[in-house]
Amino acid sequence: MCEELVVNTNKRIQTAVDNLPRGFYESNKTCFLHVTDIIEVKALIGLMYTRALLGQNHHNALLLFNNEFGHHFFGATMSRNRFCFLMTHLAFDDKSTRSQRFQTDRFAAIRSIFEKFNENCGKHLVPDEYLAIDESLIAMRNTVSIKMFNPNKPARYGLLFKSLNGVNYAYTFSSVVYDGRTPSRDG
Repeated sequence: MCEELVVNTNKRIQTAVDNLPRGFYESNKTCFLHVTDIIEVKALIGLMYTRALLGQNHHNALLLFNNEFGHHFFGATMSRNRFCFLMTHLAFDDKSTRSQRFQTDRFAAIRSIFEKFNENCGKHLVPDEYLAIDESLIAMRNTVSIKMFNPNKPARYGLLFKSLNGVNYAYTFSSVVYDGRTPSRDG
């Protein structure tokens, strides 16, 4: 999954760097404008986990990397400019083929990564005899075609996930995103 993330992110970074003015890239203030590798992507994922663990999901990057208010873990991992650049250019799929895939799959932007993650969840733990089917609405404010409305949930709008979970221990074996009706199938 990380390799696919690196390849697609590097394509997007290279497109962004190619569109910059000629003299802009040679400046010594743009040292963060380069392609990434798997180690740096894993570090970025670690920073996002740490951000959530510290309860700082809604904090600005200026506060995260601030010496006085932020945690030292962020500045020790990478620069603030590099973090913002990678977060802006993180790509889960090839954007050039996305429009074709959207015609049959509304979740096409992250389908391949999600399916690999889903496959890995089912590989590493053997389900016991009691399983539960659960649905959860993950809150989101974006305007996407697969966003659902449910007035009975605390967050009324979001992505609807249906999952197969263990009863005796909290573990998800498989998950499916409800992506609405597409032309290739009835529902």
